[in-house]
Amino acid sequence: MATTFDPYTHVTDSILAELENGTAPWRKPWTGAGPFSSSARMLSV
Repeated sequence: MATTFDPYTHVTDSILAELENGTAPWRKPWTGAGPFSSSARMLSV
């Protein structure tokens, strides 16, 4: 009998693996500032 893919179990396992590695998966690992952030703000005014 084939097992079905359970997305909830997959996401839970991924989160638990990240927590065991010492990282908080709900925190973004990148910075918000980019090369086009200031010029894009000027044009959208």
